[in-house]
Amino acid sequence: MKNDPGLEAVRAVRGAISREFANDPARLIAHYMEMQSQHAGSPVIEGPGHSPRFRPEESVASINPLVVDK
Repeated sequence: MKNDPGLEAVRAVRGAISREFANDPARLIAHYMEMQSQHAGSPVIEGPGHSPRFRPEESVASINPLVVDK
């Protein structure tokens, strides 16, 4: 594995998250889905340093001209 301080920090956090949910992907996904439902109405953050997030009301074709809505 590559020794990079940024990668080591990411690996440490991923390991901590994995241990928190007993290395059980189903529990982790259930947690993320619960968080998603709790924050469903949260505003989208935009501005300098933030990428605009996809809004469901936008069609895929308006975002990517290579995709054609049917």
